[in-house]
Amino acid sequence: MADEPIDGLLLIYNADAGRVAAFLDSARKALSIGACTLCELTHGLFGERSEWAECRLSYRVPVTALHRDEVDAETASVAGELPAVVARSAARTLCLVTARQLAECENVEALDRVIRASARESGLSFPE
Repeated sequence: MADEPIDGLLLIYNADAGRVAAFLDSARKALSIGACTLCELTHGLFGERSEWAECRLSYRVPVTALHRDEVDAETASVAGELPAVVARSAARTLCLVTARQLAECENVEALDRVIRASARESGLSFPE
């Protein structure tokens, strides 16, 4: 059976949206206390990491970043513990990378490996 194409990825951060929340998250990141592991991988103190931007574009599908207060109940249920990476295809929505897996990633390269491996194991594929 052929792999099912991924239509998009949702990166769901374990943080709230808004300027005040962003400021607090940056402070946590700078002090290394309670920061969102997905945010630490994809963003530095001043915005998106260039290596993540390149990686994100390599998937050739929309990658949407959401905060926990921007996620609907159904997607939150699929994601489980946050942060998480969720994949959407025409037929299903599933948690591709769990909070535990994200905590084990040391850099963008490791995150990319986990995303791609989890997609393959789930019978999903990115466009060529």
